[in-house]
Amino acid sequence: MNNSLFERRRNIAPGEMLSILEEVTPNLPKLLEEPNAWESLDINDTSPNAERLWRQVGDIRVYLHRIFPCRPAEVLQHNYPWPLAMSIISGQYEMGMGYTSNKKEPPITSSFMLSEGSKYEIIDRNIWHYVRPLKTECYTIMVSGQPWDSYQTPNGRDLTPLSQDRFSSLYSKFQRFFL
Repeated sequence: MNNSLFERRRNIAPGEMLSILEEVTPNLPKLLEEPNAWESLDINDTSPNAERLWRQVGDIRVYLHRIFPCRPAEVLQHNYPWPLAMSIISGQYEMGMGYTSNKKEPPITSSFMLSEGSKYEIIDRNIWHYVRPLKTECYTIMVSGQPWDSYQTPNGRDLTPLSQDRFSSLYSKFQRFFL
């Protein structure tokens, strides 16, 4: 991988996170050769629930997700503390987006149906979104850059790593996708 893409930066130009995602994706077979290099997280305090594997590659973090379906009324609209790019590997989801500069949840101004092969980036800290997988679980790859300076980790979240069985199940699924 080209190390210049993974230098520490917070000001991201349009298309830059997508370029990083495009560089990381073909390297996933090599990254998946080292199961001990991956951390996990059970995101079960919001909807949709998700299982996450992640590892650091330079200053970029690579995430693999399994996101579970939920009802429309349950989705959590949120923003991100860092620039990111996302690719849907399997499944589909509805995504709604809104924009605010006052740190309060904005109204949804647009929504999309995204499916396998869809890619997008979010490079503005004021963009909020939600995702809601449809019918079946959805698998994604995400890359993120460095957190924006003003970001503070939210308090009160008590998330734990996946059990070994769930880690192995998710890891094996991504190995089948990329090996």
